[in-house]
Amino acid sequence: MRGRRQAVLAVSAFGMLGVLIPPLVMISGALVGLATLRNGVVQALVVSAGAVAVFAVASLFLNGLLGVGVKVALFVWLPVLMMCEVLRRTVSQPFTFVLAGALAIVGILGFHVVVGDTGLWWRNYWDEAIVSGLDRLGEQPPSANIHALMQVLDFMSLFMTGVVAAAVMFSALITVLIARWFHAVLDNPNGFGNEFRALKLDRRLPIVVAVSLALGLFANDLTNGFGWEVLCVAMVLYFFQGIAIVHGVVAQLGASVGWLVLLYLLLIVLWSPMAFALSLTGFVDTWLDIRERIGSKANQR
Repeated sequence: MRGRRQAVLAVSAFGMLGVLIPPLVMISGALVGLATLRNGVVQALVVSAGAVAVFAVASLFLNGLLGVGVKVALFVWLPVLMMCEVLRRTVSQPFTFVLAGALAIVGILGFHVVVGDTGLWWRNYWDEAIVSGLDRLGEQPPSANIHALMQVLDFMSLFMTGVVAAAVMFSALITVLIARWFHAVLDNPNGFGNEFRALKLDRRLPIVVAVSLALGLFANDLTNGFGWEVLCVAMVLYFFQGIAIVHGVVAQLGASVGWLVLLYLLLIVLWSPMAFALSLTGFVDTWLDIRERIGSKANQR
């Protein structure tokens, strides 16, 4: 992006294409993040406002685009802008990640305050969604299938707020990482890889994990599932640290990039067990210092 006008057009174009291909919304957010990292928050706000204005003009021809633009600005561009500004000032990916987790937890608390019984809210939401879906289908599935589905959804309702918060945070962090990669490509080609491979979260974070686990196990009814919801957020943070560990170990050993390709293929095919394994790896690295140990052995050879 050579200037502000090109930045506005690129951000708005990818934002609009995101209506058809949702992942492209992250590219639009990454471009806002790039503007923040290179030129600061004021210039990024100008680019974001210009992109919303483009959405407004386009809505004259395609009804509803202005609403889409406002939602993208509030829920994609603004959070990424904030985190990229923090990253620009602190030059610390770990601090930025922990801040994202803190914002997600604040969002969970806010939802609890506004809604009250979050489990009941989600159960009502599922009920309405199922009734609406059945009406559109025009036919009634076997009652046993509906009963089994409702049991699963009732269980998910206990921590669904955390799942949503963690998913939003996951998307935002991916977008921030893309923005940082863009930034490194332009100004420091090796900077992103070195930073990400060294990602290590605050050593005090396991205290949050321990307290959340205790709340989930022993005070779940009292806290309305809050402990499990915070654990969802923590698992995503440690997932990224697990990914960073694998990248770091491959680089330290001078191993083939094929190992990284295998990692991401396994994530696609076996998402749940692989994501859990990477989160657990990131968590135990707090004490094991896996990259430090392997790096020391590699240097002794």
